[in-house]
Amino acid sequence: MIRNIALRLEIHGGLRLGRQNRANGLEMGIGFDAWVAMDSADRQRIDAFLARWQDSVGNERANYQGFFLDLCAALGVEPPPPKGNVPGDPYCFDKDIKFYGGKLESTRFADFYKEGCFLIEAKQGSNESNKGHGKRGTKVYQDHLQKAFNQAKSYAYNR
Repeated sequence: MIRNIALRLEIHGGLRLGRQNRANGLEMGIGFDAWVAMDSADRQRIDAFLARWQDSVGNERANYQGFFLDLCAALGVEPPPPKGNVPGDPYCFDKDIKFYGGKLESTRFADFYKEGCFLIEAKQGSNESNKGHGKRGTKVYQDHLQKAFNQAKSYAYNR
């Protein structure tokens, strides 16, 4: 029997992908909603992804590309091509974002970008207070998430 499951990408803490069963309301995660019919192969990919990443800690820069590549595999979608292979890099990691102020130009980088779909600024948290951007669920960590959201917004509105 195929059941509808909500996949939610939580850009929070360990960047967890969770599942919500509509019937019983069990939920893990916030954010991205996509109702899909999952078969056993889908569930195995999602479960493997969750097992690998749900308790991740530490260095955001070291982890975010691996996380998103694994997420693409878990969702069964194509990962981004190597940066520079497609003119303008419409789907890539570390997307160049140009900022202009008077006669000055600067370049910043969005962590993960797909033109017309998403722009993600990743933040790494942990279940301990001394790793990543702080302990998940704390005000310090929430402040880092808000800062990342504002940063992503500034990138999107500047384009």
